[in-house]
Formats: sequence, structure tokens, C-alpha cells
Amino acid sequence: MADYDWEDGFDDGGDEERFGETAHFNTGKNVILLLVYAGRDMHVVPPPAAEDGEEEDDDDGSSRRTLFQRTIAAIADTYKSKIFGSGNDILGVVCFGTTKKSPDTTEFDHISVLCPPSEPCAENIIKLEELTLDNGKEKFRTEFGWDGSVKMHEVLWHCQSLISNIKGKVATKRILLLTCEDDPHSGDQDLNLKARRKAGDLQQNNILFNVIQVSPNNDESPFRKELFYSDLIQLADDDWDGVGQSLDNLSGLIMQKTYVKRTTSRINFSINGMNVGVAVYNMLGRARKPQKQRITVNTSELVRSERAWVHPDDGSPLLPTDMAKFMAYGGKNIKMTPAEVKHIQGFGTGDNFLRLLGFRDKSSLRISNHVKLPQFIYPCESLVKGSTDVLNALLTRCAARDKVAICAYRPRNSSAPSFVALVPQLELVEDNCQVKPPGFHLVYLPFADDKRALPANKTVGDNPREAVEAAKAVINKLKLKKFVPVQNAGLQTVCRMVEAHALHKETMIQVEDETLPDFDRMKRKLGDRSEAFLREVYTEDYDPDNFKPKKPATAAAPKKSAKTDADNKTAVSSEDMKSAVEKGTVNKLTVDILKTWLKSQGVSVAGKKKADLVED
Repeated sequence: MADYDWEDGFDDGGDEERFGETAHFNTGKNVILLLVYAGRDMHVVPPPAAEDGEEEDDDDGSSRRTLFQRTIAAIADTYKSKIFGSGNDILGVVCFGTTKKSPDTTEFDHISVLCPPSEPCAENIIKLEELTLDNGKEKFRTEFGWDGSVKMHEVLWHCQSLISNIKGKVATKRILLLTCEDDPHSGDQDLNLKARRKAGDLQQNNILFNVIQVSPNNDESPFRKELFYSDLIQLADDDWDGVGQSLDNLSGLIMQKTYVKRTTSRINFSINGMNVGVAVYNMLGRARKPQKQRITVNTSELVRSERAWVHPDDGSPLLPTDMAKFMAYGGKNIKMTPAEVKHIQGFGTGDNFLRLLGFRDKSSLRISNHVKLPQFIYPCESLVKGSTDVLNALLTRCAARDKVAICAYRPRNSSAPSFVALVPQLELVEDNCQVKPPGFHLVYLPFADDKRALPANKTVGDNPREAVEAAKAVINKLKLKKFVPVQNAGLQTVCRMVEAHALHKETMIQVEDETLPDFDRMKRKLGDRSEAFLREVYTEDYDPDNFKPKKPATAAAPKKSAKTDADNKTAVSSEDMKSAVEKGTVNKLTVDILKTWLKSQGVSVAGKKKADLVED
């Protein structure tokens, strides 16, 4: 089996080869500069992509937009996405090939800065969306023009200057070029050479450079990257997939290229005493609504809460070394220091680790063993040289033998150890585009207390066989052949409401709830199977809208009569009456008690007074 190109197949978030050995310790802002070609060729409406030359129905009028307007709309979507996902990132939009320069203090001609590098905000989004309207083409021509010459070395120089002027700590720096022109210098070799030299400077300054084709990918005028951009990207040490992208997916492609992959941890994978460096990634994450923040009433400033530990007697502040934890054992509180607690939680190991224990058949891994979201591991050459070759060999043999690796795993020093299964995933490439990267999925295995026995499902009586078969037919017909992800309607509604309020929009785009069942499709798939099920289970007069299940009948408790209650109050046992006779206290009993006792003995009490009852 051929070796995988790990570095091209799955981008390591730290970019060790570009940023040095300590890249994974870099923290700070991610700078993304979106460079857009604004020449005359970008201001034409592309031909419709629908079959037979028919335009698709488009409510927002995107089919009438020029290439430049579609690009700006995709960039505006990127701004919106960054606000909710990575609000601290720095984004900027620069156009080149314009007639004028903006601002006037710009060093080079024919370069206009639409949005200076800053954190994404509503002002920049409104400015970009104005260019996508029906009058946006004429507005751009009036303010900037589109007949300027192009010198790529000056454009890249200006972008590098904008990035260098950003204050604060910067983690990653990236320039993303969007263009439809594959030969901006029209074959001028002198300008091409200057651009190549500047691309080499970008690499030395740790600035990534990539190009996205925004022109329609057709056979009549294909985008020929080999004329200019293939050498430029190679010198900038970035990748090129070489595949023309659809204009309809331009927003998703830009967000994919501007997304910074970050590792959750980088640890040594111990294989029988040999260490292999691996990086751990989260492939999935839970999307949550923005958290509520407290602000002051007068100034609307954010309120920051702090917690401090104080002595209960004198109120003096306490340091972490002044406090200790304890555990009740044998009627006493056993005091432990934080270091001892950390040592116990790590099972005696203070560092994070990933240790191979053995191998099991892949069939032994059940979907019911799901504990929490899995992760993905990838070789990390910055930790141990040669990790790519070792992990590649382990991946190919596990996939060939259909095995999973069982390991002990502790991602961080503060987390508890877990047992995990490494599930191999081979690289999958479709249409010269990588669909799945090679690596191992890290699946958490449950402990004994993570499992619980399901309660027994007790059924009353045996259901008719015909009704069971009719129910099976309905269930089998409604099963989904594959999982189709849906949008979280509640989360999308909140985002749309925030967007409408921030951008001063009068109306909000309604979000379609994709979790609701498609009754028309269900009816087509079921046919008469649903009617057959109803006939077998319910009666002919069954009405699903007015159906009320009958409550099970319960045995009614017998009612006690007032006479019975009175008899209980006046009843006297033979032993009690015998004791009253021996003590001479019979005359102290009431008439009702005396009559009740005499009746139980078969003596007539009709017309007798108390003295007669006592004598009897």
C-alpha cells in the first residue's frame, strides 16, 4: 500500500514546519487578509449553472450578481460566521486592479482597502453587503473603478505591511486571494519574477498564501494555474488542490480555507516502549447559543466577576497553599494537599499519556459503547522525528487486519485517565479532492459504572401476529438509508435575530425547522401500509384526533356505613366484660356498649333500662 502524504492530507493546526518547534504553544489572534481581484473581468455576470441554460429560481437575486458581487457576498458570510465562531480573529478585505487607490495614503496605486484589518463587526458587514445590491456594481465603479493595472509584488507587499501593523500577539497569518484572472501580468516575466521573490518573503515571515478560483469552471476558458499561481503558491509553501470550485459553494470554501485547525493536545504515543508524537483534534463540537453577559446599567460595560477565598475569622485572603482538601474515612477527615489529589486522580502518573495496551477485533467495538464525542489523532513530527512513518505502518496493518488498538489515554494533566480504542481510517479521495484524511479515530470506552441495565419492557398479553407484522412493515419503510444532518432551528433563529438587530434589518429571515417530519414523503413511502396497521390495531370508528385511551379499571374499595363505624366504637370483647364484672365497673359502661354486648350473646334488650341491662 502506498504511503500517504500526511502533511498535505490533513493540515496540522500548528504548522510546525513553518512556525518552528514551539508552534503549538502559539496563542493569539488569527489574521486573515482576503485579497480580491477587482478588474473588469470580475464585473461580469457568469452564465447560469443550471442545465439547458435555464436559470435557477433564486429569491435573493444571486443569479444576477457579477463574479465580484458573489465574491463579496461570500466574504460577508465569512464575517458573520467569524463573529459567532471566532470573534477575536482579525479580518481585512483588500481589492487590487482598481483605477483609484484607497485610502489616499496607500503607498502603491491601484490598491483599495475595503475593510481595514480588524475584528469582524457590523459596520464592515453592512459596507460589504451594500456592494452586493443591484446598484452595487455602479457604486464600486464610481468609488474605486476597475481599469487599473496589476503588479502582484506590490499587492503582496502592501498586504504584508497591513499584517505587520497589527498590534498584539499574532498566532497565524494568512492571505487568501480570490481571482478569475490566471495571468495577471499578461506574460511579463519581469513582474512574474518580482512576485515570486515576494512570495518567498511571505514564507520567511510565516505568512500563508492561498488562491481560490472564482471564475466559472468550463472547458472554453479554464483557469490555468500553471501560468503564474502554481509557482507563487509553491514558493509561499501552501497547497493547491487544483480543482475548479463551484460558485454556489464559494462561501463554504472561503470559510474552510480561513478556518484554523487547532490541536487539543500533543502527546507521546507509547508503543511498547517507543514514543511516537501525535496531535489530537476534535472532529466534532457542540454548537451552543451565545452566553448571556452582564453589563452595567449606566455605561453598558461588561461586568467581570471574580472569586476570592478569605479566612472565616479575620477575612484575610487565602492562597492555594493555605487550603487543603479532605476525605472522610473511618470517622475522621483525612487531609490531602492539592499535589496529592492530583497524583491520585492520575493513577500515580503526573503527565498526560497515550499508551498502547493491545489489539481487538473491530467488530467488538459497539455503537452502544458511546461515552462522549470521539477525537482524531495525527502524527506530529515536531515532538518525535519519524512519527509519520511509524503511524503510517500502524494504520495500514490495523486496516488490513480489521483491528482496533486499545490504549490508556490521559489528554491533560488535570483530566482523569480513560481507556480508548483507536479506529483506523484510510485516506479517501474523490475527484482529486480529499474526503477523509488518514489517521485514527480515538473512541472512548465506557467503565463499568458507565453502563446500566435497561428496565424490562413488560407487555400486557400477546399482541396479534398480524398487528406485529403490520407495524414492522411501517417501521422498515420509514427507516433512513443514510444520516442527513439538519440545522439546529433554535440556534439558527437566535443567530438570525442577533444578525438582524446588529445590521439594522427590518425583517428577519425565517428559519425552516428541518427536524419536523415530511408527511407528504412519508405518505408516499408508506402507501397503504399505514391503513393496514390501523385496521389491525384499532377499531373501525377510530379517530386519531379525538382518541382518548381508556384508563384501566381499578377495584373500588368498599364503603363503610355509618352503622358499621358505630358498631366498631361500641364493640367490647368477652375478656373486657369479664374483667369489668370482676371489678364491679359494669354500671360505668354506656347503654350502647351494654346493648351491643348483650345482642352478641343472644339476649333481648328491647324495652330494658340500664339497670336491667346491668343485671342481665
